[in-house]
Amino acid sequence: MASFATGCKGHVFSCDRTSCRRRVKVSCSNGSKDTSSRRLPVVILPGFLSNNTTAPDSQYRELQQNLLQLGHPEAEILPATRWDWFPNLSGGSFKWYVARMAEAVQRLQQRYDSQVNLVRNKLCSGACNASL
Repeated sequence: MASFATGCKGHVFSCDRTSCRRRVKVSCSNGSKDTSSRRLPVVILPGFLSNNTTAPDSQYRELQQNLLQLGHPEAEILPATRWDWFPNLSGGSFKWYVARMAEAVQRLQQRYDSQVNLVRNKLCSGACNASL
């Protein structure tokens, strides 16, 4: 089971492969633009060895729909297939992952003229932490 934070003035979800449920409401202040009246766009970062993350039956689709229902203007799932991860199994770089993440964040920042929330699960920690 993984926890996902939807950002300031949001909720934390506990998710497993079949469902997500809201655990607690969170609030924070980051000193940037006022986000109290609107939700920020979200990029969902898939876990290590995730496959076909943008497929209709992807495990990330339910999370995406939940974020949209909470009022986030957009929730984009970072595309990845198992083939993308193979170089990493032999010590390869995560540059492809960082590049895709940067492109998605820049695209949403330009589209909404705002910050972007990144949502990751526990299995993403190696790639996500290295890239952040």
